[in-house]
Amino acid sequence: MAALAISPATGIVPQGGRVTFAAAGGTGLGYTFSFASPGDNRSGATINSLTGAYVAGNRGGGGPVEDTVTVTDSGAATATAAVSVAGTLYRTYQSTLVQTGDWQGANIKLLESDLGNEKDIEYERARQGLLSDNPVTCPPDALPYIGQERMLPQGVGESVADYRARLKGAWDRADGWSFAGSHGSLLQALARAGFPTGDPNGAHVVQRIQLYSWIAAGVVTFGAHPIWTFDSSPPNVWNRFGIVFGSDPAVPVGVSLADGDPSAALLNGLVAQWKPAKALFMGTWVVISGSIWGWPPATALWGAVGRTWGGSSRFVSPM
Repeated sequence: MAALAISPATGIVPQGGRVTFAAAGGTGLGYTFSFASPGDNRSGATINSLTGAYVAGNRGGGGPVEDTVTVTDSGAATATAAVSVAGTLYRTYQSTLVQTGDWQGANIKLLESDLGNEKDIEYERARQGLLSDNPVTCPPDALPYIGQERMLPQGVGESVADYRARLKGAWDRADGWSFAGSHGSLLQALARAGFPTGDPNGAHVVQRIQLYSWIAAGVVTFGAHPIWTFDSSPPNVWNRFGIVFGSDPAVPVGVSLADGDPSAALLNGLVAQWKPAKALFMGTWVVISGSIWGWPPATALWGAVGRTWGGSSRFVSPM
């Protein structure tokens, strides 16, 4: 069964303007249109509960206001539409251009008022366009477009409120672009996407130069690890790093963190986006059991639950 929907979902009308709403989906029965609460009818509009015929109110002068129309089906599901009722700034101004005694003054005054209405609607469109480009004031469906422009997709499980705040601070927050290329920014991205974090089982960024890091509660911790060379390259090949999970992680998408799984594509995409430009990503190691190449460090104890020494790991190829 398709979700209940109302159309049009948004609209801009002058005072007294008309819109006829339609519903689809849900149970397909018993559609009822209404203003769900007094605050949803700010213009003093009317709506036919059966046909969805809406007439904006004549609320006097001032700036635009927004009415919210709700449709309910027989199963009590709801969907909403937003109607912006334009202000009367230009309408009032245009009307004053017609002087008493002008030839066919009444008709010209009506014409000027209608012209003012159109200017008020265009002004409201421009105002909404400006607000829609601001992550704090834009409607929720505009956030993915702002995120695409700032190359910051919404994380798996990230709330709309948190996503707004992150897009607002895209250039100066600790998980923003001014910190891109750091251990912290990459770990923040992995945590935001839903990959497990924390020590010793979560995601760790492991550099070849014996530096590693992990994150918990937003705090990045650094440590030194037993040498991890990735391959047989000489010691002067310093700019290599990998990601190590201390145990097989539960993944935010797909089935398992393994080659060909959507979770691997998600992780590799995040690494490509947030890694240092000069660093070479060597891939991801998932410790299934035991200690692999001296990893995890001393934080993993002999005989700990779920760990048997001499175990195995799974390698996930870089993109």
